Amino acid sequence: MLRIDVYKNQLLTLTPNGLYHVIIQNDKLEKLHLNGYHIIYNYPPTPALINLPEGFYINLYDGSYSVWENQSCILNERIENDRLHYRFIKRNRYYVYKDDKYHLVNNKNALLKLFGSKKRDLLQFMKQEHLNFNQYPAETIVKVVIHYENLTR
Repeated sequence: MLRIDVYKNQLLTLTPNGLYHVIIQNDKLEKLHLNGYHIIYNYPPTPALINLPEGFYINLYDGSYSVWENQSCILNERIENDRLHYRFIKRNRYYVYKDDKYHLVNNKNALLKLFGSKKRDLLQFMKQEHLNFNQYPAETIVKVVIHYENLTR
């Protein structure tokens, strides 16, 4: 029973009796498989992962150009009517490995710029498939990367 706490950036497991959570030290982790996903922890940054911030990375697609997702959240505090309100704000960042470097893909333009030589073809593909980066970024990135790989074979 493993769980990732994206706020504290920790991997947790339950004790055999299921009563307590145990924190697994991040520096002892190299990789793990959780819910069918390959996950790595980047700390300290290895030479191949040098431009990625510390954290857990989920491999969404592993082809010629791999796609990785980093999930995190921040705690937002707000005072309203003399009461303190807390709210977690989830933040997902996506990276594509290309040319021996991880590239942050935070919007549709960043994705298209990464594969600039086939930008027109990719735009047409996105329209045909009704891909919406703002609504479904992970799905859009993976499908565009797979289509780009097929175009360049």
